[in-house]
Amino acid sequence: RIAGRAKLSGCEDLFIQQFEANFLAQNYGEAAKMAAIAPGGVLRTPQTIQRFKTALPIGGGAPPLMQYLAVLLERTRLNEQESLELVGPVVQQGRKDMAEGWLRDGKITASEPLGNFLRTVDLNFALSAYLSCGAHEKAVQTYAELGELDKLIAYCKQTGYRAPYGDLLRGLCQVKGEWAEQFALKLVQNPEGPLIEASEAMEIMFQKELIKELTGLMLEVLKGNLPEQSRLQTRFLEILLLRRPDIANVIFGRNLFSEYDQSYIGGCCETAGLFHRALEHYTELADILRCIAHTDQIPAEFIVGYVGEISKQKEPKYGYECLRVLSRSKNNVRLCTDIANSWAGKVLDRREIIHIFEENKLVEAVYLHLQSIA
Repeated sequence: RIAGRAKLSGCEDLFIQQFEANFLAQNYGEAAKMAAIAPGGVLRTPQTIQRFKTALPIGGGAPPLMQYLAVLLERTRLNEQESLELVGPVVQQGRKDMAEGWLRDGKITASEPLGNFLRTVDLNFALSAYLSCGAHEKAVQTYAELGELDKLIAYCKQTGYRAPYGDLLRGLCQVKGEWAEQFALKLVQNPEGPLIEASEAMEIMFQKELIKELTGLMLEVLKGNLPEQSRLQTRFLEILLLRRPDIANVIFGRNLFSEYDQSYIGGCCETAGLFHRALEHYTELADILRCIAHTDQIPAEFIVGYVGEISKQKEPKYGYECLRVLSRSKNNVRLCTDIANSWAGKVLDRREIIHIFEENKLVEAVYLHLQSIA
């Protein structure tokens, strides 16, 4: 008793002998006491736990392992393995509050394996275990799954842990898109400097097909329409034209951005079937003529206005060539007439217009145009 109380070394064999005698006599309570007070924890080993775990209960009493752990809990703090062996059955019996109290009072030792077990029961309880044992990676992962994004960033700052923010964002994309958008924005706009580049966050969300959330993020990031964001604007619009041309169309209509690669995005618009938006971006005549031929997919009023505007901005040659392409189809009689009526005598020469119509045997357009004058 003196040796156990004073934790004196040199008499470990006596404790082992007493432990063995009590264990063989199936006096598990006394054996547990010997293990609890033996100097240096000489008996508190995985082998001892395994022996109690395989021992059979006596007379319908509590399992020997639980007797052993209960004795330890009364006398000392449980180590990692003992804590895991105790908390598992207790939590499975629905007594989670009791286990939380033990952790809070320092009666059990938190560990990553304990936290991993608790994840299947309660994420908040698991987080407490991870925080207690300093399992940084698992702690930030659990913060992310709980949606505690501000706490996650604060924890990393406090502990100096360099979290794999890209991987965390990927994980959140699979859990909840709204959280992923919020998290990405907090990372990109961190007051002390971005924790992840906006381009990386955008690509991660694109890979996960979170186009709505990606759009919300990038509209906020790019709202300044800054020259240094040219590549970011270009890639953002390219992604929208690949996945959601309707959203891209709205953005073009609101003139939100102007620093992107106009020619490249014009090609993306054409590929996406937004031919009128492609015309707004193209400057080369060959590109313009290729797009303007899709009259069945471009509003007629847009084409009429476009031919006049391009003739003003560039030179009348552009308007004449557009009209030449349009007048090759008999289906465009009314469209060609409207262009002639709108711009002849202003930015385009009436005789040249009539010549183009006659050249393509669009006699009805000649008649309708002259009729409007007569």
